[in-house]
Amino acid sequence: MTKQIWNELSKINANEYKEKKGKFDYLSWADAWQLLMDKYPDATYEFKTWDYYSGELKSTRDVQIYADGTAAVECSITIGKMTRSMWLPVLNYNNQPIVKPNSMNINTAKMRCLVKCMAMFGLGIYIFAGEDLPVNEAELGKDHGAGEEKNRVIKKDTSPVSDDEMFKKVTNSLSKASQLAKLENVIRDPRVSKWMDGLKDRDIETYGKVYDNYQLYKKQLENGRRPNNAS
Repeated sequence: MTKQIWNELSKINANEYKEKKGKFDYLSWADAWQLLMDKYPDATYEFKTWDYYSGELKSTRDVQIYADGTAAVECSITIGKMTRSMWLPVLNYNNQPIVKPNSMNINTAKMRCLVKCMAMFGLGIYIFAGEDLPVNEAELGKDHGAGEEKNRVIKKDTSPVSDDEMFKKVTNSLSKASQLAKLENVIRDPRVSKWMDGLKDRDIETYGKVYDNYQLYKKQLENGRRPNNAS
């Protein structure tokens, strides 16, 4: 069962849901939980609590406070008969500990810890490892021949891509963005940004199409609608 869970979850490509905050990639807790529920709908989670005393008064908190004012949270997930735990300091978006965190800081840390705990079962583990793709997809690019070109995914591919191919990829990614933050992440991707800078000089018409599509999808999302097809 343990191996089955890992094999299933570690192969999931969560790049569609990946967001960048500061210098780091994140998988939102809502998207991660949805991916987990698709495979294991009976999974449950729990956050650890700590007892604190002030004289005879006892209080229970969902955060561990250290002597220097920083804090940490801990989460456990159970899938079937297997339980795994993970802990996480209360951090800012530069991954630095926050002194005297407020309730929002603690809540954010709990949700990030929940995602990190899911990674202990394999879901999104490649994101924490700093990779572009889950292992099984990265290996497809190495092991499969030309007859399976449509399934090929290259890990950290730096090979040249034509403007037509890149246009299709970017347009497809923009059309799949379900939130403004995800739409912005497509444009801010270093590879896309570099391509757009060069495209402006060599093919202003295609550059204009990408920009128009981006503005169209952005307006639709701002109005509460999912993007429609665009040219």
